[in-house]
Amino acid sequence: MKGSKTTQQESQAFSTCLIKQLVLFHAKDDKPSGRNKRMSSESAHIAGELLRLFVVEARQRAAILAECEKEVEQDISGCNEAIEASSVVIRSDHITKVSAEILMDFS
Repeated sequence: MKGSKTTQQESQAFSTCLIKQLVLFHAKDDKPSGRNKRMSSESAHIAGELLRLFVVEARQRAAILAECEKEVEQDISGCNEAIEASSVVIRSDHITKVSAEILMDFS
């Protein structure tokens, strides 16, 4: 069960300004040069929500992978202590391992 701290972190969204900058930076310029690229606040909000869901899902899957690796390490070492959720550390290699699967799920 999730604590209030995790729920509060998941409810935080990316700023609309940041999302607009990211999307417009990577948008293909189909119009003649010299034209401004535009994005409505509503579409930036929706893109931000999708990005937030992507990050939350990546964190959850990486946490599951980290817990599994810790269980394997404990089985090998013969330690029978229960794994606490706060003791699991998510490393960059956990994110890397789940990133391809997440990208396929979100495409």
